[in-house]
Amino acid sequence: KERTLEHNILSNCDKIIFNNPYQKKYMLSSCGKEIAKKAVVLPHSFDAELYDASIAPRSSDKIQMVYIGHLDATRTPRLFLKGIAALKKEHPDLAEHLEVLYLIDHELLDVVKIKKPVDYKTSLSIMRNSDWLLHVDANLHGILDENIFFAAKLADYIGANRPIFGMTMFEGAGADVVRAVN
Repeated sequence: KERTLEHNILSNCDKIIFNNPYQKKYMLSSCGKEIAKKAVVLPHSFDAELYDASIAPRSSDKIQMVYIGHLDATRTPRLFLKGIAALKKEHPDLAEHLEVLYLIDHELLDVVKIKKPVDYKTSLSIMRNSDWLLHVDANLHGILDENIFFAAKLADYIGANRPIFGMTMFEGAGADVVRAVN
């Protein structure tokens, strides 16, 4: 019944808009050519005027990596934090020069800092003034072969014009974007 309703809605649409080709392919896999012809991909974008062109000097000499966004059981920083813990253990001199802003692990309190949520414009300023921006995509292995979802935060990351450290599935919208911006 739900599939019939969905098909009727899609049949009566003028356009069906997706933000990446992976989502388009996934969502239209069971639809006919008539419906698929209505589909377009409009990637996320950003407004360059929202980003202050200057980068504020920081008092810390540490390399700062920032993650701004949602974390959950599938979009987990577990592997990233394990990597930081291994770095700290094997190369403590390097770990002394790193600061990651987002969540906490008791053994990493000297590297990982918790910050309160901020409004959108403040988050853009934080992004613009970071050394690296951390992107943690949902790990959908076992569910999908590729990540069909695009985190809108990536558009803001690109707008901030800072290097992006991406943790993504090998194939998907986020992986394509991170590769495209190098």
